[in-house]
Amino acid sequence: MGFSWRSLKAALKKEASPDRWAVLFVGTQKSSQKISGGKDFSLVDKKGVARTDKNLEGIVVLDGNWKQAKTLWWRNPWLLKLNRIVLNPQLKSLYGELRKEPRAGLLSTLEATAVSLEGLGDNPNVKGHLLDIFQKQVTAWKQPLSKPKK
Repeated sequence: MGFSWRSLKAALKKEASPDRWAVLFVGTQKSSQKISGGKDFSLVDKKGVARTDKNLEGIVVLDGNWKQAKTLWWRNPWLLKLNRIVLNPQLKSLYGELRKEPRAGLLSTLEATAVSLEGLGDNPNVKGHLLDIFQKQVTAWKQPLSKPKK
């Protein structure tokens, strides 16, 4: 919680090697397509070179609205030392008309995390489960509030 930390170690409150961590990176649409080579998921090192070893200790996910995530990115320069997960998703956000992303190809934090875990080789059921949970939440948000009974 918060907007800035000195380092990965300070954010995690434990020793951690930046080489063993990745940040879910949302760059410009052009940069994401260039880095990913058109693939839905790419893992690259801090220099933008594709990594074949997808064994990581963890992922840093910047959660919040788009403005907050951008602020987190710029206020924490140590994120540049981490590997990057670059998404170029073909799926559209389940938010639909409920909430608009600032540009095409962006997903909610939960959706992006689900796609990332799948790309890293996690159990394939995890992505479906997370997306199912998110779909149920979006459906609930769309329901009009019922009036209390008297």
